[in-house]
Amino acid sequence: MVTLSPTDLSDYNIDINALGPNCKELHSLLFNIMEMIRDETGFNPYNGQVVVEATPFKDGITLIVSKMGAAQTRLAIEEFKRNVKVTARLKSPDKAAARNAVFYFPDFDSACMSLARLTDEILFDGAFYRLDKAFCLAMKNAEKHAKYIDLIKEFAESVSYNPLKYVFAAEHGSLIAEGEELVEMARHIRSLT
Repeated sequence: MVTLSPTDLSDYNIDINALGPNCKELHSLLFNIMEMIRDETGFNPYNGQVVVEATPFKDGITLIVSKMGAAQTRLAIEEFKRNVKVTARLKSPDKAAARNAVFYFPDFDSACMSLARLTDEILFDGAFYRLDKAFCLAMKNAEKHAKYIDLIKEFAESVSYNPLKYVFAAEHGSLIAEGEELVEMARHIRSLT
């Protein structure tokens, strides 16, 4: 496991918001990390296939590098062949309308108090997740709803505009409601108050 702080990322000229599969700075960073892993641990990342998993950590990232077994390799190749036309890309936060946000709530009650005060238009651009013991509202186009951000922050414990945290919530959180379902959920919450 390798944890890269914002300073580490800066040293490698990595802009976390501009990471993509064809980013030459990312390729250089991964090569340097593989060399460091080999030198420090004796683990040879060049013998067989490895998986690199990235998760957000504060304002940096944590990379987990592991070797795939033969059965995993075969499954990964089959999965790649099925999804070869799919490319994951993070939208650049430089575009105001594309800036996403994730609001973290300490408990369900705080989340409900926030959801009950939001308009249907805002809720339609959101997805509500349970993430470990907390709850989070992942919002697309947060800039479009800027005047409501402070209202949400009144009940949220923290907020992140890091695109990796937005992706992390979607991949690792348990979806409770999104879009029209979230609008309906908020209407039910309003009727209870």
